[in-house]
Amino acid sequence: MKKDVFVKSLPNVKVVIGNGFDLNAGLMTSYSDFFNYRIEDWKILRKWIDTFWNKYFTNRSITGTPLLEIEDSFQHLDNANVWEVYFVMISDQGTNFLWCDIESSIKRSITGENSLLNWPAIFNYVNKNYQPESKNEAALAKFVYDKHGGKPFTGEGEYYSFLLEQLKIFEVGFGNYVKRQLNYFQGSFPPIPNRPYEDYALTLLKHLCDPEKLVAIDTFNYDSFGPKNICEKIRHINGDLENPIFGIDSKDIDSSRVIYSFTKSYRRIEYDMISDVVIQRDRYENVIVYGHSLNESDFSYFFPLLDELEMTNFNSEKKIIFGFTVYDESKREQIKATLRNAIIRLFKEYAIHKNYGKEPKRLLEALTTQWRVITYEVPVVVEPTKRKYWYH
Repeated sequence: MKKDVFVKSLPNVKVVIGNGFDLNAGLMTSYSDFFNYRIEDWKILRKWIDTFWNKYFTNRSITGTPLLEIEDSFQHLDNANVWEVYFVMISDQGTNFLWCDIESSIKRSITGENSLLNWPAIFNYVNKNYQPESKNEAALAKFVYDKHGGKPFTGEGEYYSFLLEQLKIFEVGFGNYVKRQLNYFQGSFPPIPNRPYEDYALTLLKHLCDPEKLVAIDTFNYDSFGPKNICEKIRHINGDLENPIFGIDSKDIDSSRVIYSFTKSYRRIEYDMISDVVIQRDRYENVIVYGHSLNESDFSYFFPLLDELEMTNFNSEKKIIFGFTVYDESKREQIKATLRNAIIRLFKEYAIHKNYGKEPKRLLEALTTQWRVITYEVPVVVEPTKRKYWYH
């Protein structure tokens, strides 16, 4: 039996999708797309950063003027966000951000693990008059100080509450950006839906499974798609278009710490993400994952899912399929290797989580011999070169 026929024959399927799904359906919804959309604003920010550093360095060397007393505020302060400034700075290295990279960057900066630019250090510059040694630290500290009304913080509690509120504003901005990808105006109001995306998304879904056998869709994206019978099966894991969540993994973060409010679990509770309709537990027997990085920050989602699939019960026949798409034939082996390594890492950590013996890699070996963990190539629906921004 051909693999695509086999996959589509699976009964009671849950589909789990990440940003790769929307990209293959033609949307420009990667972080890099968002940053490129904002490129002109970021050029203004970068110019100010360079100007401020030159003034700060000169004053510090010659007159000893304290950082926060330099009269050189960013002229678009009201419309800019501290996280936007932070991402401008860490993107100076030309990083092509993935979703997991951004959330990992937020975590490293909040916990202080990022030695080059982190928020605990910025607090010390603002509240304790420590002297920054780098251009980005100096400019970000000055920006935070001015954004907070030109005054220090009463303590770390107020400081991190400020950063969280700024992050929420940044999230809403990204949600509005995605809305513009889903609707375009062409001079009319209300917005006209992006019909090509709707069609491409349904086409892609049909490549993944038989819609008649679909029981649920868990999406890490913020949008929905399809007719009512499809939309009703969609559950948003990290917020929706109104309240996107850029949360961090709670691993190694004590719940008593003030930065715990940045975790995905805290944010989900904060937004009360249970709908008004009582959600029945999905009775699925097989799962198809597509367009997801399988990053460590989402292991807390995947471990219960693997439990539901009875992955440590070798008498079970439940399966998990990991779909992938080769956008560039020259990178075929690289794409496949990246997916394989992500699957291996996921199951190794899951085996450790389940206390599965002294050799956690044995679990995946056993499951693959049973054809219960499978990779599946999904065709390109929209060529990357044909994706475009949907905004006027």
